[in-house]
Amino acid sequence: MQEETNFYTCKNDRTFKEVFMKKENKDILISLLECCLNIKIQDIEYLNLEDNVDNIKVRRKSYNLRLSTDIGRIMILIFMIIVE
Repeated sequence: MQEETNFYTCKNDRTFKEVFMKKENKDILISLLECCLNIKIQDIEYLNLEDNVDNIKVRRKSYNLRLSTDIGRIMILIFMIIVE
């Protein structure tokens, strides 16, 4: 019998944030942003994490990032709503 394993891609917003928004995965996020934005990033600051719960079926998360780059400082907002 072959064991089944789950495979998660980062096409799902929740999966993306669980992988890329952890400080221990900062190097992966830097590589992704450098590739997408075509810039060189020296540092990322995680400014705030907001978890707002309006009711038990809706969860919101937003992340603010400050990038120090070769072209200056850039602010990024990543926002997610999960409805279960």
